[in-house]
Amino acid sequence: MDLKEIHDRIDFEITKEVDGYVSPEQKDIALDAAQLRTFSFLLGNEAEFSPQVPLSRSGYGKHQKIHNYLSPFKVELDYTRDTYTQSNQLGTNPDGIIVLPEDFLYLTGIYSTSKKRIKIVNEDELADHLDSEILRPTSASPIAIFGGKGGVVNGVSIEGRRKIQLFPPSGLAVSIYFLRRPKQPALSYSMSGRQLVYSATSSVQMEWDDIAMEQLIIPRAIELIARNLKDNEQTQYSVNKNTTGI
Repeated sequence: MDLKEIHDRIDFEITKEVDGYVSPEQKDIALDAAQLRTFSFLLGNEAEFSPQVPLSRSGYGKHQKIHNYLSPFKVELDYTRDTYTQSNQLGTNPDGIIVLPEDFLYLTGIYSTSKKRIKIVNEDELADHLDSEILRPTSASPIAIFGGKGGVVNGVSIEGRRKIQLFPPSGLAVSIYFLRRPKQPALSYSMSGRQLVYSATSSVQMEWDDIAMEQLIIPRAIELIARNLKDNEQTQYSVNKNTTGI
C-alpha cells in the first residue's frame, strides 16, 4: 500500500473522530509507533513484551498468518571464526562476541554450523552452566547470553549496537536468525501554494502487506493520532476555561 494512500486513509478516518490538522510528519510518527506496537503484538503479549528482552514470544512460530505478516523483516546472517574488525563485522574472534546489526530487533534462533541450536541463557543460568562439570559449555555445545548496547569489540566501537556473548568465549561460526526493525516511513513532498506534491520514489514506504496495514497498523495509528488530538482539545479547553472563567 502506497504511503500517500495510507496518509489519505488516516485523514479520512480522523475527520470522523475529531477536528484538527495532522501533518505528514505526525502521521509518519504515528505509523512508526503503530508498526512497532504491531510487531510486539504479533510476537506475543504486547503488554509484557520488551525490546530489552529481544527473544520471540509465544505468538511467533505458532501461526502461519503471523509468519506471513513478519516475513519482510526476517534476516539470516552467517558469522565466521574470523577476527572482528571494522571491515569484517561478521567475525566472532577473538572473544566469541556476535555484534548484531543496527536494525536488529528480536532474535528467533542461533545455530552452530552443525545446525545445533545454541541456547540463550540469563545470568543465573550462565553461572550454573559455568560451575557445572556436566553443563559447562564447550565448542561443540556452546551457550550464549545477551550483552548490553555499545562498548568496544576488538578495539572497534559498536556504539548503539547489541551483542551476544558466546561461551566458551572464543571465535565460533554460527548462523543467526532475527527480525529486523521495519523502516521508519517518511512521506517525501513539496508544497506548491497550498497543494501538497507527493514523490513516491523519494518516500520511505511501509513494508507490510496490505492486510496487515488495513487490519493492524492503520487502526493503531488512527487511535494514537485521535487520542493526541483529543488530549490537545481537552488541554485547550482547560486553558480557555482558566483564562475566561467559562
